Amino acid sequence: MKLSEKIASALHEDWRKTMQQGDSVYEPRWKKVKDLTFVEALDFSNLPHNVRIIDNDNVEIDIANSTYFELSEDWKAENKAAAEVVASIVESGKELSREEAGEIIHDEWLKRNNWAKDDPVLGKSFSELPFEEQEKDIKQLKIAKEIFEKMSM
Repeated sequence: MKLSEKIASALHEDWRKTMQQGDSVYEPRWKKVKDLTFVEALDFSNLPHNVRIIDNDNVEIDIANSTYFELSEDWKAENKAAAEVVASIVESGKELSREEAGEIIHDEWLKRNNWAKDDPVLGKSFSELPFEEQEKDIKQLKIAKEIFEKMSM
């Protein structure tokens, strides 16, 4: 398995912790699936635990009660893209300061999330973000480094 795929899975699991309500119980977070390949592969007479049909045959997936590998490609996309950014930082071998790494991670996130550019909190440079938001970016790099170290052993 590629480093970026392991990181993407770990990033999703880290987010899922914020939705956890007890042992293996997560607050549902239903999202519409746009990935037609995923939808076409479903057995509608025996849907998985994390998938439901809503009006007009639209399909939703509970992203909180799904592992990364159970997600449709459209719901894997953000974790995958974020993982590729932090994997490239780790694999480069360059020692970046917290600020330098955070700027790269946040700038790439802004490129993927146009809606955030006008957000009064998130639409700023990394150095102008509140500490809590900076930590979300830096945590991605920490996760990537931990996985990279484990794979290198």
